[in-house]
Amino acid sequence: MAATALALMAARQRHGRARRFWAVLAASNAFWLTGELIWSAYELGLEREPPFPSAADAFYLTSYALVVPAILLAFGGISRVLMLRGVLDASIIVVAVGVAGYTLVIAPQLAQSNDESALATAVGLAYPLLGLLILMTIVAVGFNGHQRTPPTIKLVAAAFAVTAVTDVAYSYLVVLHEYRSGGWLNVGWQVEACLLSLAALTAWRHDEGVAEVRARDRDRGLPLVLAGVACTLALVLWNNAAALAGAYAVFAVLVRLQLTISDKAEIARRLEGALREQERLAVTDPLTGLHNRRFFDEILRHEVARAKRQQASVGLVVLNLDHFQHVNDALGHASGDEVLRSVARRLAHTVRASDILARYGGEEFVVIVPDAVAPEVRQLAERCRAAICESPITVDGQDVSTTASVGLAVLPQHADHTEELLRHGEKALLLAKRLGRNQVRSSLTPTAEDFSVLIGDNLVMDYLQVLADDIDGRQAGQDHSVAMARWANLVASELGLDEESTWQAVAGARLHDIGKVSVPDAILAKPSALTEDEWRIMREHPDRGARLVALDPMLAPLARPIFEHHERVNGSGYPAGKRANEISIQAKIISVCDAWAAMRADRAYRPALAVEAARQQLQAGAGSQFDPSVVEAFLRLQASGLVGALEDLVTTGQLSRPVQRP
Repeated sequence: MAATALALMAARQRHGRARRFWAVLAASNAFWLTGELIWSAYELGLEREPPFPSAADAFYLTSYALVVPAILLAFGGISRVLMLRGVLDASIIVVAVGVAGYTLVIAPQLAQSNDESALATAVGLAYPLLGLLILMTIVAVGFNGHQRTPPTIKLVAAAFAVTAVTDVAYSYLVVLHEYRSGGWLNVGWQVEACLLSLAALTAWRHDEGVAEVRARDRDRGLPLVLAGVACTLALVLWNNAAALAGAYAVFAVLVRLQLTISDKAEIARRLEGALREQERLAVTDPLTGLHNRRFFDEILRHEVARAKRQQASVGLVVLNLDHFQHVNDALGHASGDEVLRSVARRLAHTVRASDILARYGGEEFVVIVPDAVAPEVRQLAERCRAAICESPITVDGQDVSTTASVGLAVLPQHADHTEELLRHGEKALLLAKRLGRNQVRSSLTPTAEDFSVLIGDNLVMDYLQVLADDIDGRQAGQDHSVAMARWANLVASELGLDEESTWQAVAGARLHDIGKVSVPDAILAKPSALTEDEWRIMREHPDRGARLVALDPMLAPLARPIFEHHERVNGSGYPAGKRANEISIQAKIISVCDAWAAMRADRAYRPALAVEAARQQLQAGAGSQFDPSVVEAFLRLQASGLVGALEDLVTTGQLSRPVQRP
């Protein structure tokens, strides 16, 4: 009664295949319960044991018969072919055992029996055979075709394993001896009822899902079937020579079938191995044996998504061999390939087991560093750089010295999505190359010495930077233009400008006041309002500065942003009164940076404005004096602490270590 009720409750609680399984099992338990009630009516009501077979046996056997479809419902995830094969395997074993038992035990007893005892013998034999069929079906269909079987199904299998043993003993006593109710044999059925109740209770309280199908690499049931058939034939046909010959032919065919299946399985394994090799080649760089760019792109997206989901970090290291083209030109591409292979081996021995190393293309390599913060990523980047240059690479008897420029970026410190992480890594690599190569750089705000690299270098630029610093000193005694160059770089990056546009914004900010070289000191440092004539002279400095930088063809692109940096988006600026889209984005960036620098610096006629007051001034001018998108980007950077007062950021006037812009 408990098994029936709990199975019904489990069926109501579960869904899909699990519900159907428990519903059929509840029906099976209900038939079993009905048989028990009939048996009890004989014993308690009539005070005698029921005849064998009786109506109770019909319900008992129906209960058994319903378990097989219940099992097929529980393991319904496999294909119909596999399910049918599992049922066929189970039936062969049952038939083999039944024939063997009948031949060895039952047939001798039936030789002297009447029709009534023959029926009892048949019914008695049905019990263990049905129990065995249930057990073999669970094994053949379930455990042999699934990688995970819910514990409740295992409990059901254990229940019917106990039942199969108990029924064998019961049939032996009923058919050959005398069975008496209430003996130790009845404990087996009570154990079955307890296990079925426990299984139903577990399924009712916990959702364990359904059995998970696994790929079958070979037919695990066939050897067992062959063994069963062989034993049965040997027992039944032992004294019949002709039948033995036929049995041998059948057995030989079955063995040959097994050999054919084994041969096909071997071919399938070879094909699977070839497929795995093709999959490996699809994500492997053929030259170095490292992962290729396709694999790297996919894994980076996966790692970034995982890091964001788990609120973790992921680092990216980008390495590029310095002057590698010289190796190809001097020694040939074959030697260049050997250098790349040697570098790949050195990097593979340097990175951690959890890191993902790939060749990104040409002489560029990348490393994904999962679950690492910026200092750890920098340490790894330094180890990789040192491993590449620690000793020359010998190629065809010649020593080739190699170095690498390395850039790094970390999510979420530098970026919050895959594309941005890549962009910051490449930007850091470019900075490392521009700063002299063979070094590691991150995508953090460059130092003061780095801005000469962004701006460029030639004799004219050297002179103009000195001149710009002199103008800053005459005007306010502060390094006004150096700070503006820093801010312009930050804003340009925030707006996503390309490399050339960023260079124009940074260099234009550095030289924006260069035209004031012709403005007298009395006007530049005047503590009171300028006269109309003085304003006329002051308004000429953007045009003069543009003409001055245009004298050098390399600096000519800076002429426009310098000319336009006092224009306003509403057309009220000078010197040309340009509006909105007529003004370059570089000039719009310089205009906002210039205004902030002026407001945050002490002047002869007023003290510096507080941060909040300066922010309000920029916001008030957005849409009239300034471009709103530039103001928004600048204020975001200021709020994050990257933009401060002039004295907080500027430590030198003339930028040091200039190198020529590519």
